[in-house]
Amino acid sequence: PAPWAPTPLVVVAPPPGLELASAPPAPYSRASFCRALTGILRELSQHRNTGRAVQQVREQHVPEASQRDEFVDILTRAVDMRNGSSRRVALAFAVGLAAGAPSAFSREQCVEGLGIFFKDVAPDLKDEVPNLRIILRSELVPSLRAVFAKAELDACLPEEMNLM
Repeated sequence: PAPWAPTPLVVVAPPPGLELASAPPAPYSRASFCRALTGILRELSQHRNTGRAVQQVREQHVPEASQRDEFVDILTRAVDMRNGSSRRVALAFAVGLAAGAPSAFSREQCVEGLGIFFKDVAPDLKDEVPNLRIILRSELVPSLRAVFAKAELDACLPEEMNLM
């Protein structure tokens, strides 16, 4: 008898319409990102998995030119949350967008966004968000310090926040 030989491997292409290649991402639009972000934040308040939420934002392919404004919006939404534990996880998620290598959002854009948030947005929120100063000092700034260098933060934090 002839020695046993393995049958050659035959690669079969998938039927038309079921190609394995992933579809290209939908182009970014502010409106679609806002809708997606609303869902991401809603899910985040339930599953509390900031890494998963950051990945979902990565999948939105936010162009670098839009990241600063989106970061400001995310921070604004987070500090406006009434539920303390949901707010803290949302703040950790926001800061997590600038963490890692590569980060989901450009660190430079996030630092610029922080400057805008503290200079232009936070002063307007003080009447709407009870205990805003406490939230910023005890929840946001410590999270920021875990990701950003002191020099990066000193450039955009108000004087009273730098004293911590």
